[in-house]
Amino acid sequence: MTQHSLLRLIAIASLFVINTAVSQPLTFGFNDQWYPLSYRSETGAVAGVLPDLTRALFKEARLAEPTLVGLSWNRVQLDVERGRLDGFVSFPSVARKGYSQAVGPIFYPLRQKPIIYQSQDTVLDAPFKLEDYNRPCALIGDGWSQQFYTERNITPVFGRDSKACLRMVAGGRADLFLHPAPIFKVLVNWLNLEDALV
Repeated sequence: MTQHSLLRLIAIASLFVINTAVSQPLTFGFNDQWYPLSYRSETGAVAGVLPDLTRALFKEARLAEPTLVGLSWNRVQLDVERGRLDGFVSFPSVARKGYSQAVGPIFYPLRQKPIIYQSQDTVLDAPFKLEDYNRPCALIGDGWSQQFYTERNITPVFGRDSKACLRMVAGGRADLFLHPAPIFKVLVNWLNLEDALV
């Protein structure tokens, strides 16, 4: 089995077992703007929780260390689909399974945090109910969100990235954004939206 015949989708996810007959190191793409999960370091190298886990899993399986590249999320998906990358770490959506294969069990489940506008009427200890929201924001290319809302017959508005969705919720153009908790904390501080979002 050659490197180019092994298109793999690592679900946020999945990794193993990759066939040990692979003789060349595999190349995996990561979103380079998903701090702290995956991002480009000051030296330009791919860093973060998911790249570190990927390297550790390859080492544990005694496979050649993979080459890791950081690109925009849309570019990562396109490069896997076109065979320029061997795989990526993501949610195994129906669309992604059309051009790649999920490998192994989930190795890093991401807790999704519901993000809403914080007004004087917001009751912080009230239980979250999805049916209370009718204008959620989803990221373009985010298979998890698209599948989640499709299964519930909800049509979201779309943002080009996490920052756009957070700004849409803070500005009242969307009323909900489901996103991984670690990324939310970093972005809300960076965008100075701590008082607007909860």
